[in-house]
Amino acid sequence: AQINKKFGSSLTLKDIFQQARFQSFAKHVLNQNQTSVEAIPLSQDQRLSMAQERMWYVEQLSPGPVHNLPGAWILHGAFDHAAWNRALKALKEQHQVLSLALGLAAGAPIRVLQNVTAIDCPLIDLTQEEQAQSYAVRHMEEIAMQAFSLDQAPLAHFAVYRLTDAKHI
Repeated sequence: AQINKKFGSSLTLKDIFQQARFQSFAKHVLNQNQTSVEAIPLSQDQRLSMAQERMWYVEQLSPGPVHNLPGAWILHGAFDHAAWNRALKALKEQHQVLSLALGLAAGAPIRVLQNVTAIDCPLIDLTQEEQAQSYAVRHMEEIAMQAFSLDQAPLAHFAVYRLTDAKHI
């Protein structure tokens, strides 16, 4: 309703879910009333968002794992690591934020677009470990407590732990 009011459009819920990507949804909205909006290419806009700026300042005051948001899912069934890596590559290509790091220019924090060719996602085989799941959880906790380098993209870490041939984290 707010989009319809703001842009003078008449979108339905169906319109929202028919657009697979935000960019195509935005074009759909703008085409309804011929409004033109020019996006600033990310590579030209180096300003930090408020959240990025806050993250940078907190990191300067107290370096450490303050901003780490660990998460894990248990996957049951066969896992195709090559397909997973292709999906991460596609994700990186669609979301330029995965190529962003934070840097300094004239003493102020800025966004720096880096050339990230691939997102590293190692497959850690724990099938020989007696307590594989416990070992994986301890390892993830150790990683979560490590400081993150904000000046190196991507600002995310991924790993897959093989517990058995049919169970992964």
